[in-house]
Amino acid sequence: MVRRGLAMWVTVLVAGCAPTTGPVSPPLEVLVVLDRDARSLTLVAVDSTELTLTIPLGLPSSIRPTTLAVRGAVAAVGLGDTDSVMIVDLGQLLPLRTIAIPGGAPIAAIAFGVDGVGYVASPKSNRVTKFDPATGQVAPVFVNGGPQGFEIARGTVFVVLGNREVCYPVPTNCLTRPSWLTPLEPGPPFDSIPLLGPGNASSAALGADGFLYVLNTGNGDVEGRLSVVDPVQRREVASFSGFGVFPQFLAADGTDRLFIASSSNGLMEFNTRERRTVRGAGQGVPLGTPLGVLTDALGRVYVLEAGPCVGGVEAQVRVFGSDLVARRAITTGSCPIAMALTEIPIDPFSVDP
Repeated sequence: MVRRGLAMWVTVLVAGCAPTTGPVSPPLEVLVVLDRDARSLTLVAVDSTELTLTIPLGLPSSIRPTTLAVRGAVAAVGLGDTDSVMIVDLGQLLPLRTIAIPGGAPIAAIAFGVDGVGYVASPKSNRVTKFDPATGQVAPVFVNGGPQGFEIARGTVFVVLGNREVCYPVPTNCLTRPSWLTPLEPGPPFDSIPLLGPGNASSAALGADGFLYVLNTGNGDVEGRLSVVDPVQRREVASFSGFGVFPQFLAADGTDRLFIASSSNGLMEFNTRERRTVRGAGQGVPLGTPLGVLTDALGRVYVLEAGPCVGGVEAQVRVFGSDLVARRAITTGSCPIAMALTEIPIDPFSVDP
């Protein structure tokens, strides 16, 4: 296993008739895992889990990171209950800067737009803050309804509004009111898109059919629902139940499959082409306590399971094939809280001779 510290980096200058531009390093797909207590990012090559790098974030014990977004070799880490986001260069294994997000705490979600601009969801202050990861410039946008997540469709960033800001971050047993989506775009705002209950819309995914799928988690008293939203006509066109109480995490695989994870009903599946639940409540693949679900281009499904956060016992990311049969487990730190998939140059994983 290769664990490279930051001090090991050396730049070698080669004299002579060298070309002005060197060979381009091939990209490597990596799983990025954020550990709360270790205050670090771990990079694991998904096709060779012996290749692992750890990036310490250099945070004091009083600050715990809580959220993560990645675009290419740039990672954005939400810093707990502070009004700030840390930008990390995954290719150079270096934290670059910390960006102040006025009124940002607590940060519920971070996302990157297609242009590389970042977005922070702050449910208590009813705002979304745009930020430039390269310069640190910020621009707040006020959105009523407690923003909790993002998704992009046709170049537009849609904000998932859970409408429970008064009790954030309590996950259950709090009042849930109607949720909706709202687009962020220049000019006069479009009307928000109301969603059928049970409220507490927490995440969204873009299906291969071009529709937005929004997970309405509820508060644990009634079944959650999956809303189907037309991003062009800006309206909900269908809604489905059958996922049990408190489904929390949602991912699309780029074809016609959606995966939904919950603690009580495991890993479930919905088919967007047939508009039916393939694996619903009572039929899901059993899981530990899930903290996130992702898919890759090969149809594999990654589920981050909570660790003990004590005693140095490592948690895991379980990797399932497209048939939802478990293929392997990738060990992480003891207190992982978020993950992402991305591609970076292979150079940081090179082994010194």
